Amino acid sequence: MNKKTILLHRILFFASILILAASLVFFLIKWNTLPEKIGIHFAEDGQFDVTGAKYYGFYPHLIGGIFIAITAAAGFLTNKIKLGLRLTEKGEQLFKTEFRLTIDSLNVLLSLFFANWSRCVSLQIPLELTTVQILIYIMLAVIAAGSILGIITCQKYKEKK
Repeated sequence: MNKKTILLHRILFFASILILAASLVFFLIKWNTLPEKIGIHFAEDGQFDVTGAKYYGFYPHLIGGIFIAITAAAGFLTNKIKLGLRLTEKGEQLFKTEFRLTIDSLNVLLSLFFANWSRCVSLQIPLELTTVQILIYIMLAVIAAGSILGIITCQKYKEKK
């Protein structure tokens, strides 16, 4: 990857960490104002359908942290291994770059999703379904764009026999 791509990767990666860390700090600030039993899960209408002890409010941060770790490992492994796609060297590098940036973009969007979940739990307010739907649509668009770019790259840089 070139320097600009590496910089963009690092910005997106650390943005996802900062988003999740900020939501954790917000939850900790609200900790003393929360009742002993809090709403932690939402039904289809956005209202709480599961309640539990306050420490269950850490779930969005835990799950978000796991996703960040998985995407970091996937990006690291993708750069270290040969993919076996029968692409030219330039094509394989381009494919890996597109994959990594797609994963990083999804990581930021997932962090926003978990931060929104944490915000609702911290304030004990219903989940705004419109916000969740918009995030899901954007995630699907990112996946589609990344897949299309990957297919185009594979077609354009196919190894000649």
